[in-house]
Amino acid sequence: MAKIENICVLARATPDDKLLMVQSLKQKGHVVAFIGRGIGDAQALREANVGLCFGTQGAEIVKACSAIVMSCKDFPFIIDILTWGRGIYDSVQIYTQFLLIASFVALVIDFVMAVSSSEPPGLSAVVAVSTGKIPFPVFQPLWMKLIAGTLAVLALNIEKPSQDVMRRPPRNLKEPLITAQMRKKIGAQALYQIAIFLVIHFKGKSLFNVNDQEKDSLVLSTYILCQAFNIFNPRLLEKNIFEEMQKKKLLLSVIGLIISIQFIMVELLNGFSGTARLGFGQWGLVYSLFCCTFYGHLVC
Repeated sequence: MAKIENICVLARATPDDKLLMVQSLKQKGHVVAFIGRGIGDAQALREANVGLCFGTQGAEIVKACSAIVMSCKDFPFIIDILTWGRGIYDSVQIYTQFLLIASFVALVIDFVMAVSSSEPPGLSAVVAVSTGKIPFPVFQPLWMKLIAGTLAVLALNIEKPSQDVMRRPPRNLKEPLITAQMRKKIGAQALYQIAIFLVIHFKGKSLFNVNDQEKDSLVLSTYILCQAFNIFNPRLLEKNIFEEMQKKKLLLSVIGLIISIQFIMVELLNGFSGTARLGFGQWGLVYSLFCCTFYGHLVC
């Protein structure tokens, strides 16, 4: 056991030798991947954290015991598997963080608006169809769902994993999916966005000299733009934001698309979306609050 850390090559190894090495490495706390070929490797494949085999060479029992069956028999292909595996795990973390922020803030917004409003939350479906106007409470969740369910997923999957993932050591298997750093960012971003909403909702008319419809447009536009940046924000995890911006051109394009659609909805399709046009000063306020989300990432 004491020598296991220094073994680089194990020549003429029997199946029992391979199994013992896998077990010893796991006892030392390592994440073990094992590549099997013959029937004798079945036990070691089951014991390893990740069992791999080449689909063109391995026996059927070996394939059945493997977690990953590789169609390519080139050894460097394993590096690609590791890169994509870590990239997928990062994407799961990123989307989880984004979805928790967006969902929690949306829940608070809906609850406060429902409780504080003296009118019903929205028109009925029959009235909406007959008048040709979709009420804001109906449009808002549809647009939010489009971001969270479609555009955010698209943004997270349009680019290949960064090669930086291979410079990191294997993660601790006991580490939770939502890390302490992620919890800190989720809490900070959610509290910031909720604070913005509460100020605009209760004091917006007097502070910014707007009517009720313009106030709702401010709330919606600020929420959408903050979520657009949060697609990019958690993707960085603990990376340098300025360095990563230069590498994520497609991701930035999706964020730009979301911002453009929101602007068109408010300024050109306001009759359909139930929003009101905003002036230059009001848009300046929205973009200032949006940029503060950027700053929040730097300090968290």
